[in-house]
Amino acid sequence: MFNQLTALGERLNTLELLPPKGYAIQEVTIIVDLDAPQLPPKIVDPIRLPVPHLERNGAKPALLVDRAEYVLPFFPKDKDKAEKKHQLWIDLIEQFIQQTGDKEIRLALEYLENLGDWMGEIYQEANNKDRMNLEKWVDFRYKGDRLCESATIQQWWQQRWLSAQQTTQGTCLLTGQQDDICRILPYKNKGIAGTDGAGVKLTSFDKAAFQSWGWEGCHNAPIGLPRAIALTQAMQWLILSDNHSFKMGNLTYFFWSNLGDGLDLNLAEDIEEIDPREDRYQGILVNATGDRLKVSDVADQDYHLMAVRGMGARVAITSYGTEKADRIINSIREYQQIHLDVTAHTQHPKIYALWKIVSTCLPPGKGIEVVKAQITREFLDYIFTGKPISQSVKIRLLERIAKSGDISQTQAIALKIICKGAAMEQHEIAERYGRIAFLMHRAEVAVRGTEDTSASKAFGSLMRSPRTVFPRLYRLLDIHLKSGKSHREERLLTPLFKGMPSSSELQKIQFNLDEQTAFCEGWWKQKAEYFTKKPESGEKSND
Repeated sequence: MFNQLTALGERLNTLELLPPKGYAIQEVTIIVDLDAPQLPPKIVDPIRLPVPHLERNGAKPALLVDRAEYVLPFFPKDKDKAEKKHQLWIDLIEQFIQQTGDKEIRLALEYLENLGDWMGEIYQEANNKDRMNLEKWVDFRYKGDRLCESATIQQWWQQRWLSAQQTTQGTCLLTGQQDDICRILPYKNKGIAGTDGAGVKLTSFDKAAFQSWGWEGCHNAPIGLPRAIALTQAMQWLILSDNHSFKMGNLTYFFWSNLGDGLDLNLAEDIEEIDPREDRYQGILVNATGDRLKVSDVADQDYHLMAVRGMGARVAITSYGTEKADRIINSIREYQQIHLDVTAHTQHPKIYALWKIVSTCLPPGKGIEVVKAQITREFLDYIFTGKPISQSVKIRLLERIAKSGDISQTQAIALKIICKGAAMEQHEIAERYGRIAFLMHRAEVAVRGTEDTSASKAFGSLMRSPRTVFPRLYRLLDIHLKSGKSHREERLLTPLFKGMPSSSELQKIQFNLDEQTAFCEGWWKQKAEYFTKKPESGEKSND
C-alpha cells in the first residue's frame, strides 16, 4: 500500500500537482499586494495554496507566509507574547536576506511598518465579521506573483526544511536499499475524518507499546526520506481531492489509479431528476487534473481502494485492495440501479445519498461511531467492488425495521443491497406473509384512520415468529373487512391467501434471518405497489 502511495506521489510530482519539498497546502485568507499596498490588507475567501511547511513545537515562524499571529502585530490578549512571535518572524526574514542578498522580501517588512494605527481597525473588523483571526494565513504578492514562490525563497526554505528532518542511515523498508531513514514522517496529514485538526502521521511509534527491539520512531518501520515525502504528500493530495476521497463520520475512503485517475462520483447528496436515457457512467472516470476519461480507454487499469478510520490523534487503515476500472463502473451502476428500482413507483425516481442508507441501518442513540464506520466501509466496498454486505449489518437493519414498525425507501434500498445475489425465491412463503401483513396494516388504517396499527406495533414479532401474532391479526382482519371500508385491501388479499399454510401449519413457523429479510421485502413490495399511481388512460403502466 505504501509503495502504491509512493508511486502516486512520484506520478503527481511529474505532473507538477504537488507542492515543492518543504511546502504544504494551506488555506490562505489574507492577501497583501505589495505592488499596490492596501491598508488594511485584503480579506478573501479561503484559497488553497502551497505555503512553507512547519511543524511547530512552541513559537516558531515560517518564512514570509505564515499565520496572522506571526505576520501581523496583533495584541488581542498577551502583548508580550504577540510581539515575541512577530519579532521571530522578522528575524527569520532578516536571516534570509543576510544569507541570500535577496531584498525583494524586505518589501513585506516595509509594508508592515506602514500599518501603524490600522491594526486596531483590522482587529475590530476581525471581531465584527469573524473572517480573520490569529489562525488565518497571510500571503504576499509582488509583480503579479506570489513572493514565496520565487526560486531563491523556495531553495532557501527547502534546504532549511530538509536539514531539520531527523534521519539516520538504514535500509528502507519500501526499496530494500540504503537511505536516509526518517525518525518521524516529514508531514502530518490533515483532513482525515475523525482526526484532530492538527493532523496525524500515517505511522506513529511514539509509545513504547508500538516499539520493538529498542528502535525509536519510524525505525520500527524504516522509510527513506524521499519515499516518505512522496507518500505523505500523495496522501494529502488524495484527502483534498473530491475525486479521490469520500468522507463520512470518522471514515475516509480513498480511490486512485496508478496514473492518478479518480472518480467523479456523488455519494454525499441525493441525485434527483434521473434521465434514464443519459449514460451517467461514461464520464464518471476522471484523470488527476479532473478531465473526463472514456471507460473503454482505461477499463484495465487497477484502482486502489483504501479505508481509513480517524481516532483523534491516530488513524487505523481498516481495508485496502485493488479492482479494475470497468469492474468498479459496473458495480456503481448496479448500486445506483437498485435505488432506481426501489423508487420506480414514485413520481421522481432518485439515488439517495450514502449517509441516508447507512443511517437507516444504525441503532438509535449515541456512541455508535465505530459501528457507523464499519457499516460505511462495507457499503463503500459494495459500491466499488460488489463485495457482499456482512450478516451483522443485515441483523442491525432488521432490528431497526422491527422497532420502526414500517419500512422506508432507504431501508428497502439497504435491504436489496444486502440481499443482492441471495435466492429470495426460496423464501416465497415468508415474502407472501410480508405482503399480507402490510395489507392487514392498511385495512386497519382504512377503518381506524391511524397508521399506528396492530400490525405495525407487532412488526418485530410478525417478522421473526408469525405463529405468535398472525392468528390474532387474522381475527382483527375479519372485523376490518366486514366494516365495508377495506374493499381494496380485501381484493388484494384474496390471491395472496391461496396456497398459504393452514392454521395448524402456521403454529410451526419460525423465520430464520433470510426469511425475515424476505418478509421485509414482501412488505415493501406490497407497499410500493399499493402506492403506485395508476396510469391515466392512454398512458402505459410502469409495469
